[in-house]
Amino acid sequence: MSPAEAFVRSLVVAGPPALPRDGEWPALPRDGEWPALPRDGEWPAVHAVLADHRLAAWAWSRLCEAQADGSLPFDARARLFAAHAQASEAFEGLAEGTSRLLVALRAKSVDPIVLKGMALANLVYADPAARPMADVDVLVRPGERGTVEAVLQALGYQHVANEGDTDAYQAPGGLLLDLHHRFRLFEGHELAALSRDAPAPFLDVDSIRVLAPDPMLAHLVHHLEGHRRVEGLLLAWILDIALVLRAWSTGLDFDRVAMLLGPSRARDGLPRLRGFCSHRLGAGAGEGLPDRWSFDAIVRTRCRAAWNMGTARGWAHAAACWLGRSHPADRPRLYAADLVHAPLDRLRDRFGLG
Repeated sequence: MSPAEAFVRSLVVAGPPALPRDGEWPALPRDGEWPALPRDGEWPAVHAVLADHRLAAWAWSRLCEAQADGSLPFDARARLFAAHAQASEAFEGLAEGTSRLLVALRAKSVDPIVLKGMALANLVYADPAARPMADVDVLVRPGERGTVEAVLQALGYQHVANEGDTDAYQAPGGLLLDLHHRFRLFEGHELAALSRDAPAPFLDVDSIRVLAPDPMLAHLVHHLEGHRRVEGLLLAWILDIALVLRAWSTGLDFDRVAMLLGPSRARDGLPRLRGFCSHRLGAGAGEGLPDRWSFDAIVRTRCRAAWNMGTARGWAHAAACWLGRSHPADRPRLYAADLVHAPLDRLRDRFGLG
């Protein structure tokens, strides 16, 4: 087990087994019981994984819960603290803008479904800054689109892009909003039956409309798989799924989740993903499933995606850069193992083995 895997796994496994009871989260182990703090020489590789997989702010939050932040080397402490401070400041702006938007929409009898990051930050994270996000996603019914657009215009939002079923807007304060007005994953299903109200402890509203556990899990798996070719498998998104599995381990209907996903790579990959979250992250809800994914293989998917190593040309470019010791600033660092494992990883992806 690599130092990065041991560190991330210890932070997840030591976490709360379910949603907080009466506003309290179980404490993490104290310093003397902490299982997997990296050694000084291991921190650079750990930092690389945390940064590339958007886990640095979460790692700092978990270490502070354990009161183990004082055990870190100065550089590690400074880097993780800075990542969390940046995420915390960003969340404050996103939360303020989201609250204002929800109040305005509800005044017009529109109650959108809050998706992904903002929903998860309020549902399964004790610290919202531990779940960094760049924008806010909401889903409205097609018939509500005109009303929503009028509200956004009144609030000063500017339309910045259209991606088919989604319109992107930017608020005067900088909030980026993805407005989904069609959800093809759940086409033919009544949204009221797929959603429910949930507490919103980190927003200035009492509650938000979110997807119910089964469709939420289906959406997160669908989203992860949909971005796999371009971004690889992001550990932050897998952590979202692990926390959902942990929070509703006894209430999830995996047959229904598979039905909602329909025939797709996402549905085919669901057992492997559950197996990884259970075996590697201690999330439960995967007992009896094979452990077909390794932590390092998931980390390599990010490298393969960035270097386009799914193609012979991309692999050749990566190999040439590695041999020539040249490293484009916008690409993750290459290791020999990335090149050696790339062909086999591609075959495993193709035949559903990892």
